[in-house]
Amino acid sequence: MKMVAVPAFFNISEPITFGLPIVLTPMVLIPWSLPPVVTVLTSYYAIYLGFVPRPIGVTIVWTTPVFLSGWIGTTSIAGGILQLVNVAVSIAIWLPFMMAIDKTYLADEANPATESVAEND
Repeated sequence: MKMVAVPAFFNISEPITFGLPIVLTPMVLIPWSLPPVVTVLTSYYAIYLGFVPRPIGVTIVWTTPVFLSGWIGTTSIAGGILQLVNVAVSIAIWLPFMMAIDKTYLADEANPATESVAEND
């Protein structure tokens, strides 16, 4: 995860997307689906309730860092703070699932007997 932190800061998610076993892994279904819904709802209500101004419609380069693109897009520091809140919420949703997946992989590595049976089939 340390290797993907810097690219993710610049909205480059390919190392995570292609590095995780996402396809046919049921444990990833919830964290893959839930954060976009939660962050869209959080952003919508933050704008609707007036905590964050509406985006001004300026085109921002997609590799602009997280906090800075929110600030530029809304011309308010509140937009950048909202992005940081959304990142924190997404991490909070993903973290328990990633820890469980890591625990499963560590258990598989500690038990080489299951690997040798699978290789002989």
